[in-house]
Amino acid sequence: MKKLFTTALLMVIVSTFSLYSNWERCGGSGMVDTAKFRAVTTSGTNIYASIYYGAPNYGIYFSSDNGNTWAAKNKGMESDTVYTILVEGNNIFAGTYKKGGLKFSNDGGSSWVVKNKGLLDSMIVSLTSKDSFVYAGTINSGMFVSSDSGKTWLPRNTGFGSSLYVRALIFVGDNLYAGTYKDGIFMSTDNGSNWTCKTGLLVSEFMNVNSFTLNGQYLFAGTQLYGVFISSDYGDNWQAISGLSKFSNTNCLSNKGNNLFIGTPSNGVYLSTDNGTTCNTINDGMATNNEYVRQLAINDDYIFAATNSGLYRRKLSEIITDVADNKKQDKEIKVFPNPVKDFIEIGLPSSNQSPKIKIYSVEGIEVYSKPSEGLNPSEGYKIDVSSFAPGVYYVKVGDRVCRFVKI
Repeated sequence: MKKLFTTALLMVIVSTFSLYSNWERCGGSGMVDTAKFRAVTTSGTNIYASIYYGAPNYGIYFSSDNGNTWAAKNKGMESDTVYTILVEGNNIFAGTYKKGGLKFSNDGGSSWVVKNKGLLDSMIVSLTSKDSFVYAGTINSGMFVSSDSGKTWLPRNTGFGSSLYVRALIFVGDNLYAGTYKDGIFMSTDNGSNWTCKTGLLVSEFMNVNSFTLNGQYLFAGTQLYGVFISSDYGDNWQAISGLSKFSNTNCLSNKGNNLFIGTPSNGVYLSTDNGTTCNTINDGMATNNEYVRQLAINDDYIFAATNSGLYRRKLSEIITDVADNKKQDKEIKVFPNPVKDFIEIGLPSSNQSPKIKIYSVEGIEVYSKPSEGLNPSEGYKIDVSSFAPGVYYVKVGDRVCRFVKI
């Protein structure tokens, strides 16, 4: 009876976690859920996403409830593709790709006006901001800066190489980094007035850098053809992460703490929990395992992916462990890596007196049981889970439970 009660209780607990175990498409209110999406960004539970020009109901869309409902926000937006979106409170900057240049809204996207004075290029592909300054990267004319919410723009290209195609921008402290097409990475210590090459030990000086993300001291750069690189010294030196093949294409990067998400043009989304040493795909629920992912965005609850077959979201608590619902699990048990493909290692509490370590499936079925007597808690316990079906599992040691995801 006690065993049945424990199993039933576990089934109740895990069933609450299974509601969002896969990616799901976002749509509704005129936003076609299978359309070709270009951009997505988050600001709390507010989500902005754009559909490519020419696709059904193209334009920019807004959700205030994490993607449950959507509304079109296209008043003043010309027939063009919104390539990148920057949200600063009620002020929103939209970089367009063909003829619209920089669009600005000060009412949450309800209306848009053109802000191109001083811009020498109408194709804006990257945006970032710091303090009262906004920075825009273009395809043909390099980088521009505005100190007045986009009313006027000034070029900032001194020190750039031959390529003025600025595909990615990110601040690391007071240093601004620019990823370019064919010329690698540049850094500015004076808000873009002057640039220094930071290609360092990248594979090729002609590398195309598509994206950046920052995790503490580690700066990641996603590239075309050469995978993802990591630097711990402000870009002086770079090393390719080992979790992806040498000639991998990377469109976009994002992270939540130590969880690095990698969007690709042919293999969907990868997740790494160890700074790129190992990377595993997390594509359950997407149309295919070879999804073309153009942009990723993360808030406290979800990760969003703009792809060629729709805008997807996935509950973070189903794929990473350092989120709010992890409080429901005892922190004395550690399971890593997580997600896992082959082996998990369980860190047992020093006070462990349980005769068994058990693993349950998301349905509450016991799939593993072995004695833990005689084990040294500090050395952990390694278990082969390679034969487990992909999904959510729970490790139970005594009255302590910890969740992991098998991929």
